[in-house]
Amino acid sequence: MGSGEDLKSIDFHLFPNASVSGLVTDQNDEPLEGIEVTFLRREYDMGGIRYVRTGVTRTNDLGEYRLERRYFAGNVTALLWARRPQTQLQAMSDAPADPAMRREAVESTYFPNGVRPEEGAVIRLARGEQRENVNIRLPRSQSFCVEAQANIAGPAEDKHFLIDTLQPAFGAGRSMAMSSAKNPGRVGRDGRLLICDLPRGEYRLMIYAGNDGPPESLGVAQFAITDEDVKNLQITAQPRTPLSGTTVWASGPPAKPIEDTIYVELARLHHGFGGVIRAQPKIPEEFRLQWTVSIGGDLDNPLIDDYRVDIRLLPEGVYVKDVTYGGESVWNETLRLGSKPAGTGIEVLLAHDGGSLRAHAVDDKSEPASDVTVVLIPKKTATHMELADTRLAAITNNRGEASFDSVPPGEYWVLATGDNFMDYAVETIAALFDAKAKAEEINIGPNAAVDIEVEVQRLQR
Repeated sequence: MGSGEDLKSIDFHLFPNASVSGLVTDQNDEPLEGIEVTFLRREYDMGGIRYVRTGVTRTNDLGEYRLERRYFAGNVTALLWARRPQTQLQAMSDAPADPAMRREAVESTYFPNGVRPEEGAVIRLARGEQRENVNIRLPRSQSFCVEAQANIAGPAEDKHFLIDTLQPAFGAGRSMAMSSAKNPGRVGRDGRLLICDLPRGEYRLMIYAGNDGPPESLGVAQFAITDEDVKNLQITAQPRTPLSGTTVWASGPPAKPIEDTIYVELARLHHGFGGVIRAQPKIPEEFRLQWTVSIGGDLDNPLIDDYRVDIRLLPEGVYVKDVTYGGESVWNETLRLGSKPAGTGIEVLLAHDGGSLRAHAVDDKSEPASDVTVVLIPKKTATHMELADTRLAAITNNRGEASFDSVPPGEYWVLATGDNFMDYAVETIAALFDAKAKAEEINIGPNAAVDIEVEVQRLQR
């Protein structure tokens, strides 16, 4: 709304949740109770595709499930993943040493019968669609164990472990979806772990010390189970480590000093421990990234793990040129904290010659189009991943206007679509990439202000 403008009306459109339902059985068509069925959204992130959990349910005693999903863009486009969920983990399993004597495992399945997420079929549900008879078969198979030594300091009651699949991963999705591992086990005094009832697959084992708030230390080991038990796995917990940084101008300071602060944040890629890792520096300024669970809470150093660097609240005309860690770029790449010598910080390189764009979206009758997505795509974009990393997007106001105030100088495609295309889903990025030929072409010079009218298009995902 503009200054002094009255809002005449608000319309609410209510739709039933989209859902899928069906039966989960084993290879003998016996129903499986307590199986976890999950929607997985495919997102571009950190140079690859991540599978983010966006809805979950469990089967009843008849093997029946019904999974609902409210998706504000209108449709649901996701994979369907079924598995036997973890129970409360025990440090030392009582499973027999002889694999032939153990109870069978239940293999996880990506509908209809994929072993890996790349083999799953994409399910597309229209807004409010109720799809039935989506049946999933989970074969029973031999179960395996992993034997590990957890090297972790601290009181016995504070030492815990978690195990889960590499994909889908826990942690923060790029569209801010977050999932957290549950049911941690407690590491025994001798640090020995024997975890059983595992089907074949790739896993991530975590150990950590602490109960409330951010853990004091974290250790991670990845391993794969193929056709035998995994033995002699060593995993060592590392204490939290300080991470400092600096914000610098790429080509000298602006003529008029900028007093605003920005947000430099670390998004956790593999774990769901709560809180925010953030610094709020000026430009230029040294800073220290610290972890807080609540507003006004204690500040802690981050854990040694993998992160995504996010920069937010940039002043008008300011944009990110690069972020480096130990001389290597980590902007739109994974920051592996601890992979550089102790004391290594990050450098946030910023430029202040960004241009601005005001886009006026109109419908096929040349009337202003409100609540549509305007997307700005650099013309040098050559791949879907590049588009996910570099596109800019905004929603129009009730006058059909969308503003971009910190655009790196260069040539761009501009398009508008009636659906919400703000997310990083694989289907969203593919549709935008294919629509470039229909887009308007513009050039935004350093510190330039550009106005453009763009007609709304219907894009298919």
